Amino acid sequence: MNKKETADFLGISEKTLERIVRRRELFPQSVKGRHGRMLVFEDAAVSAYKVKRGALVEGFENPVYVHSIESETALARGQNLLPADNRTDTGDKSKNPFITELADALVVALDRRSQSVSLTDKLTLSLSDAVNLSGLSKTFLQAAIKRGELKVFPGQRGSKNVRRSDLDKFIADL
Repeated sequence: MNKKETADFLGISEKTLERIVRRRELFPQSVKGRHGRMLVFEDAAVSAYKVKRGALVEGFENPVYVHSIESETALARGQNLLPADNRTDTGDKSKNPFITELADALVVALDRRSQSVSLTDKLTLSLSDAVNLSGLSKTFLQAAIKRGELKVFPGQRGSKNVRRSDLDKFIADL
């Protein structure tokens, strides 16, 4: 699908789709078109993104938006999110192998997301995690890093990470 078709399918503007690509939530391929390079999105990736982000649930007249892990899990397991009197679809979606496979993958992803380590148990912290944990401002921590009072090491994509022990030592010395 091209950019316009993808945006229409997701029910968003092309500008919003560009933001999604910049956040690295969708990965288009650049191909040569009649008027220069153009972005092309894989149908399966766009459909998976639509399900992941809680867009329109198949089988309902009105859009149902998923906001919590519990409702995403219920959706992934094929459970209906609306009361029985509001349902418009009586067909069995579990017979479609694509939907079943997609639902199983979503359940696995949600289980992984719910097993994350709590902030207080992490050994290394991003700068924003250090701000949240310490209660100090980001500019204060950045100034301490510049002065050499707080040691950091490089993280992914140029981010700065702080060892938990270094942060605790810095806070104790304040």
